[in-house]
Amino acid sequence: MTNKSKSPFLAEMGRRWIWGIAAALIGLCVSGVCLAIFLVLISMSDNSDTGVMLLIGFGALVILGLGVMMVAVLFVVPMLRGRKFDAYFTPLGLAGRSYALFWRQYEGLIGGRRVSASVSRGPNYRLTIHSPVDARLGVGTRTGVGSAFGGLSKLIQVNLDYPELSGVYVWSRDEQWARSLFDDQPVRAAFARLLSQQYGSELRSINVGQDGILLSIAYSRIAILNEENVRSWFDDLIRITEAAEALPPASEPVE
Repeated sequence: MTNKSKSPFLAEMGRRWIWGIAAALIGLCVSGVCLAIFLVLISMSDNSDTGVMLLIGFGALVILGLGVMMVAVLFVVPMLRGRKFDAYFTPLGLAGRSYALFWRQYEGLIGGRRVSASVSRGPNYRLTIHSPVDARLGVGTRTGVGSAFGGLSKLIQVNLDYPELSGVYVWSRDEQWARSLFDDQPVRAAFARLLSQQYGSELRSINVGQDGILLSIAYSRIAILNEENVRSWFDDLIRITEAAEALPPASEPVE
């Protein structure tokens, strides 16, 4: 796996800010043009009653436009987005529901295991296999983020020397337990696939512990979400879960 610098991440964040500012400026310009047209019409009117009617009409159009926008934002957009996301998760047997108004959560069973997933603003994706593991492990693709995670969780960094995990950083409470997990080549391949960034802005991590196995993909793009990827992510997470469950408990107890 290639170790990517932070510059693509910063570039992506800058791009999103520029698009947001541009959208706001366009909205202000359109509003300004509408207001200017209205004022011109008022000034051209010799009849005060006509001016009042224009004012009332303009106000009614504004209210109607805002109402249409609210309906679209609150109902149409979430419905269309929900249908799109459902097409990627429901074929796996997962049931979806609304989450934070515009996004979705999914729950169900895959291979007899309880799993869940969420799609939220960012866009951020979180997939979880709810099978508790008596160990604590954090794996990430960025040193800075991983170091902060390791410090907060009282984990130690585990240095691994596998070509397929180049650029991957590992923290654990039990170094030997972590090394035993990564000694398994299919498990290493699963980690490598799950942590392979498709865009420079992505922050990917995998957490193993009593809450289960969690894959987090932050600051990604909608384009990576499809049924094939979702199925592959869950398959790899289950592979890691089975390997972790097969190991003896970690020497450092999970608090």
